[in-house]
Amino acid sequence: MAIYTLPMRVEFNGLDAAHDMIDLRELSISLGGTAKLLRMSSHLLFADELPESKTPIRTKFYAKPFKEGCFPVDIIGSVDGDMFSIASETVAAIGAERGRSATIDVVHPVGRTCSEQTVGDQKLGGVNIDLPTAQSIRSGLKLEIGDMAEFNVLLDGVIIHNRTCRLYVEGEGEKVVTGDLVDPVADDWPNIYQDNLNKRLRITAKPTYRDGQLYRLAVYDAKPLEGL
Repeated sequence: MAIYTLPMRVEFNGLDAAHDMIDLRELSISLGGTAKLLRMSSHLLFADELPESKTPIRTKFYAKPFKEGCFPVDIIGSVDGDMFSIASETVAAIGAERGRSATIDVVHPVGRTCSEQTVGDQKLGGVNIDLPTAQSIRSGLKLEIGDMAEFNVLLDGVIIHNRTCRLYVEGEGEKVVTGDLVDPVADDWPNIYQDNLNKRLRITAKPTYRDGQLYRLAVYDAKPLEGL
């Protein structure tokens, strides 16, 4: 008889997920990566070693129906073991070198069909993955993610299809910095970004640094700088 564990939730928020839907391909890639990490973690806990590429793993995991609001997915395991330990090991693998290809799949929807993702219960050690974190995982670069802060910028351009913009940031000289428009108003037409091309804005953003230099900004809010 199969033994089903308590669920570990994977949740998507923002962009399409804010409207109770999510891109099917992005979701399938993310859940496929999550399944790989769960199976790998369950084998590690029970066998005390990582599985070889051709090692058969009999543990199965199932997705339960999602509920209203954002896009949560509850995962239960048909496994004679502790789902909490498996979930903890899976969360620990996110961002670690082991299982990196699966982790890249896990965070695949972030920035594409949702703005952030939560794996596991944060009260019990789960992890929240925002856009800068997902970009760091996908890039394989040694990126440092800073705290949310305000930046004065000149908006040089907006690329609609991938929700990015070109920014000249005060204090950064003539360097052009790419901004990712996480701000929900970027979905509206017109919006503050399209209305303020070649104008100065004060943005609220989370910075990413590479080798100590500003690399990218995830933009969550903006106000015209004139009049502040």
